[in-house]
Amino acid sequence: NDQVLTAVAAAVQVEEERWRATRERQQIEIQLRNAQKLEAIGQLAAGIAHEINNPLAYVTANLEVVAESLAAAPPAASPEQRAEHAEMQAAIGDACEGAERVRNIVRGLRSFSRSEEEKRVPIALSDVLAAAIRLTGNEVKHRAVLVLDLAPTPAVLADDGRLTQVFINLVINAAHAIPEGNTDANRITVRTRTARDGRAIVEIEDTGAGMPPEVQARAFDPFFTTKEVGEGTGLGLSICHGIISGLGGQITIDSAPGRGCLVRVVLPPAAAEAQLAPPPALAIADAAPRRRRVLIIDDEPRVAQALERMLHTDYDLTLVSCGASALEHVTAGARYDAIITDVMMPNMTGIELFDRLEVLAPDQAHRVIFLTGGVFTPQTQARLEAAGTPQLQKPVGAQELRACIAKLLAGPRRAERVSAVPLRDREASAG
Repeated sequence: NDQVLTAVAAAVQVEEERWRATRERQQIEIQLRNAQKLEAIGQLAAGIAHEINNPLAYVTANLEVVAESLAAAPPAASPEQRAEHAEMQAAIGDACEGAERVRNIVRGLRSFSRSEEEKRVPIALSDVLAAAIRLTGNEVKHRAVLVLDLAPTPAVLADDGRLTQVFINLVINAAHAIPEGNTDANRITVRTRTARDGRAIVEIEDTGAGMPPEVQARAFDPFFTTKEVGEGTGLGLSICHGIISGLGGQITIDSAPGRGCLVRVVLPPAAAEAQLAPPPALAIADAAPRRRRVLIIDDEPRVAQALERMLHTDYDLTLVSCGASALEHVTAGARYDAIITDVMMPNMTGIELFDRLEVLAPDQAHRVIFLTGGVFTPQTQARLEAAGTPQLQKPVGAQELRACIAKLLAGPRRAERVSAVPLRDREASAG
């Protein structure tokens, strides 16, 4: 009997180990499938972001052109005309705000796909929060009273766009936790302070319904959402967690049903040598007897036309739709003070155009400004960084674009490595 019992126990143990091994293998397979699914969705998100950015670029650019025209228009004659003019300005302002919200959604997609290049600089949290509050005003005002309790905090080293995106998402989540219609009875509090160890703390607290423990435990899981189909993707808090963790910080939730929710973000301070310095004065190009010449290269005609509307009063512009046409102009002897080129174009990318210019006309390569709606591979991102040229993200604002060109024109030209061989001969030798 003892031998039988021993044999049975051994058989049971073998079956248990086999079951555990099978279970572990199944869990690994599930994790692998989830990882592959996330990777595929990330690639899709990057592609969608790039496709949205082109039309968004010319929508925002044209809105800015119209807004500037309305602001510069002479005062209307009659009260009716003045009222109509003010209404048009308000409508354009609302449209610009909507476009900015779409831009932030696109930033979220690109952050999720990890396709967007980070540019970390010392940032004042008060500025980031002010931008987030300004862009979420419409979501908050119908649901709660916004309370600000902002104590001084150290600067943090972060990407301005991504950090703003985090707080936009958190404020909107707080607003959505509160039903519309009882504004005076509810509060959304944005609070800042400095921890004893020198870290910066931002808290966003609401008086909404709160989260049960099972929801709170999964709040940062990708694609987990309690919202109705079509109202949320479940990516918002996951993206926020990834951004804050990437900065060496922490994001936590303290909540319970019936007592609202408090989200706390803790970020390390920027190094002492990287703390905020006074902003440099914008360098303006010296007056010249001729108008500066700018070449615009984009395979999307509406984007190029929108950039033209932004710049035509200040520069002489040439528009082409591909890198090959740009090279034809340059090899024929044309010279430009700035060359604005899209990065992702068929047949010849902006980077490939830059490489050709480095060989054929280095003086023109040093005039390049990259305009990009999304970077899809680490190799492309590394190549952009190695080029050392200015980069602007679509959709670009008129003020940002003009400032970038002005800085390029005012800066010293790098030494030109131009040989005595004529351009056309150099092009032939370069193949």
